[in-house]
Amino acid sequence: MCSEISIEPAFALSSQQVDPATIQIISQPTLGSATVDNGKIIYAADPNTTGTDRFQYRFCGVSSIPDCEVAQATIEISPIIAQDTTLVNCTTAGSAIFNLTTAQLTQDDSSLSKKYYLTRAGAESQNETEEIPNFTNYQSTGQDIFVRLESTDGCVAIAKITLIVENVDAHIYSDQYTVLHCDEDVDYILDGIYKVKLSEITPYILTNPAAFTVKYYESETKAIAGLSDYLNDIYSFTTQKKIWVRAEPKAGCPAVISSITLKIGNKLPLLQNTVIKEICSITPETPATVDLAQYRTEFTIDPGAQFTYFNNEDDARKNLNPIANTAVQVPGSQDFFLRIGINGSCQTLAKLQIQVKNTLAPEEQVEICPATKAILPAPAGYTSYLWSTGETSQSISAEAGEYYVDYKNEDCTYRKYFKVQYYTVPVINSVEITGSTVRINASGGTAPYTYSLDGKQYQNSNEFINIQPGSYTAYVRGKEECQPTTYKFTVVRLLNVITPDENGKNDFLDYSSLLGKEKPDLQIADRYGNVVFTGNSSNNFSWDATHGGTKVASGMYWFLLRWTEPNTSTVTEHKGWVLVKYRK
Repeated sequence: MCSEISIEPAFALSSQQVDPATIQIISQPTLGSATVDNGKIIYAADPNTTGTDRFQYRFCGVSSIPDCEVAQATIEISPIIAQDTTLVNCTTAGSAIFNLTTAQLTQDDSSLSKKYYLTRAGAESQNETEEIPNFTNYQSTGQDIFVRLESTDGCVAIAKITLIVENVDAHIYSDQYTVLHCDEDVDYILDGIYKVKLSEITPYILTNPAAFTVKYYESETKAIAGLSDYLNDIYSFTTQKKIWVRAEPKAGCPAVISSITLKIGNKLPLLQNTVIKEICSITPETPATVDLAQYRTEFTIDPGAQFTYFNNEDDARKNLNPIANTAVQVPGSQDFFLRIGINGSCQTLAKLQIQVKNTLAPEEQVEICPATKAILPAPAGYTSYLWSTGETSQSISAEAGEYYVDYKNEDCTYRKYFKVQYYTVPVINSVEITGSTVRINASGGTAPYTYSLDGKQYQNSNEFINIQPGSYTAYVRGKEECQPTTYKFTVVRLLNVITPDENGKNDFLDYSSLLGKEKPDLQIADRYGNVVFTGNSSNNFSWDATHGGTKVASGMYWFLLRWTEPNTSTVTEHKGWVLVKYRK
């Protein structure tokens, strides 16, 4: 039944006629109401009720002995429960096209037939002149439409559709979004991951963003369904990407769906991504000062390019701690990282490798003979030379001292230090004369030494034999054979016999010539080593063969004669014997 039904009681087991006056409801239905009217039971379902309802009633027959029965009525309630609804369309054209079949009038109207009319009266009377034939493509500026719904069991309901036209542009202009995305967008990080703030796309594609609830999806299916797993506002991607936007008009119009392509911009093309530069330094103990900006054209010749410099790659990628002053101190080889960009292109990462080249050559030590000069050569093949002496030749002649030379080519200035030192020459410490043998004692310098008494003929031995009394010069050379060290000495004629007879002849051993020497010394001893005479200035280095005022005995005595020539430190030494003999 749709909403109301009439039941006329009848006996199932008796032939008596029903006495209308005896009809009564003994248990009421739960989904509607049952009343007795003129020998009939009228059942009316409650509004918008569906399901199965039951009630019991009793009646009796017309007779002196009436029969009575109790019956149960079972009612299947299946009315058309229709509800009015509204369709809203958004347009700036004034009128909109509506598909009236999209209006939800019942919970399930698939089994119902529907006809659309301009008025309620037309729907109720099925006035063909008011029926709308193009109900799937109906153009309207806004009005009420009435729908007649009929079920297969004859139930009928009338529902209203209110058509509303909102003056809202509900079109998504996807082609207006032409932004090219860069790696550094949103977070300024160069990591190969592109980011976009989706809410910033909306003003490009909707003329009135505030009139919509906008959501972005990774698939068209999700966008159409309007699922809750829409994209976060910050969306990341690594390649060109298509996403879908769902714009839901707040005015109630249907949602509109469109795709948007997220395009990747081109990075600024560089001449080279890694530049290696060698910096020359003649002071390696102090950092080199380098202006990083001077190498801009190594990366790009575009005058509009913008450079930012960093000390390490991580800071460069994250845009942290940029170098404020491009004139930096480089203690050694160091890598710097750059972000380079220009309006209309994406930033790109580059590396500048500074290699500090030590152009200070090792010091060269040069040894030369005293009173000579060394030839100091700078390396050949350079464009200019400047010595610490002011000379500009490739080589200079230099005495002992410290020098340096700066020599240049197109790329670098080099420096080399020289230390010129004289060889240490031998020193003649003493000349020992024993009889006719002369021994020259030397030290210092570099052995082996060679010796000479004429400056021409040199020998390895420091002893010279059979040397006659006279004046000589001792020559000593070291291994380097530089100008020899010299010492003038005298081989004196020694007195070997004195006859102290006081006859005025050969009474004294006279070495008074020692008074003109420095540090003169004369010692005379007997054969037992007892000193019997010491010469000095008071006795004029002359011995009269006495010891303590007493004549010494005849015999052999030994003497040591030593002195230093003026203005030298070399000692001349004579050793020998003297015979004291008394005449009878």
